[in-house]
Amino acid sequence: MPHGGPDWSTGGQISTVHTIEDLGELAARLGSIVTFDRRGNVIAYDDFESGLSKWYRWGDTGYEITWNSEFARSGGFCCKVQTGAVTNYTAGLTRAMGYPALSPIGIEFSFARHQNLKYIELIVRVRSLDKMVAWSLRYDHANSKFQYLFGGRYNDVPDLVFAAIPKFYGSVCFHTVKLVIDPVNQKYKRLIIDNQMADLSNYSIDLGAGGTPYLETQICMITSADEAGIIYFDNVIWTQNEP
Repeated sequence: MPHGGPDWSTGGQISTVHTIEDLGELAARLGSIVTFDRRGNVIAYDDFESGLSKWYRWGDTGYEITWNSEFARSGGFCCKVQTGAVTNYTAGLTRAMGYPALSPIGIEFSFARHQNLKYIELIVRVRSLDKMVAWSLRYDHANSKFQYLFGGRYNDVPDLVFAAIPKFYGSVCFHTVKLVIDPVNQKYKRLIIDNQMADLSNYSIDLGAGGTPYLETQICMITSADEAGIIYFDNVIWTQNEP
């Protein structure tokens, strides 16, 4: 008797296995890092399994950014960011890409709080020949809030309260953030942090001068004390055509 269907078919009854009609689910089961929010088309990602060579590393005096195998969101490695031991000192990562096809773009990353965290900042710039369009998101740890930049100052994301879990039982807890931006209409679109989502589509952004076209992403932390701040970053994902 016939059993199931051909490899390319999703029809027919199968008694010993289950079919997978969603190829995104298949990729997730095979170890893809794109599992948090599957909307949009992936254009690039970095799981830090191959080092830090894709990133420009920077910071105030005394910073250290290293490839780390002690903790990871997935796989066996992440990026450890450590600031100098002065309050408000910063350290972070920057990556530039070619100018994208303009559509709503998502930038996702995971982080684990370790010590002396004041702010985490995500800055995204899309520069064309005639203008610079920039979005900036900040996590204010002391006040348990996210903020977006507009008009030269940070404004609270309404109805969203969040506190990063500290290091515990010798390990760390990774949280995942996804910011979706709209370079076509020059606005924010939405923010997701773990199980919470905020609609930011009514908020505009600040414009700057144009120049060589590119897409730039910057992720950094600021320390809260005259001691080194430490955080871990993992699984940075860029998407386009976000709904």
